[in-house]
Amino acid sequence: MSRRYLSPLVALSAHNASLTPPTSSWAPRLPFNVGLISLEVVNGHTIRLRLTHLFAIHEHPEWSKEATVDLLVLLGPQWSVDGVHVTELNLSGNRVVGPIQGTTVTLQPMHVREFEVTTKKAKASTVYDGTVTSLADAGNDNDDDDVEGDF
Repeated sequence: MSRRYLSPLVALSAHNASLTPPTSSWAPRLPFNVGLISLEVVNGHTIRLRLTHLFAIHEHPEWSKEATVDLLVLLGPQWSVDGVHVTELNLSGNRVVGPIQGTTVTLQPMHVREFEVTTKKAKASTVYDGTVTSLADAGNDNDDDDVEGDF
């Protein structure tokens, strides 16, 4: 069992003042009562993120209230150039709960919600859609592409 893991590599060097640590953080862009649980880059145009409300009802007089997060502010200005489409997913990330109007989401105390943010240039990643009744008809947006040949 111990052979599966590598030993940590420790490296030391002289202090270099020109190397500054990163100062960017998610913390200033999130309310104090919201936590970022996970962030997954699906592709260059799609990000999945899971947010949680950190407090229970009546746990704190101010921070136990509902929290509002603007996903464009959270993700930064590079996402607002082309516009985005926000979809809520179930917590497993494999079923669409529904589209979100706009980019602002509200979290109730103790709630955990997962979202997929996609630029409008790209299509959303493939997730289970309960409204699809036939796999032959699902996602055939390129019917005019008649590609023949052996694959």
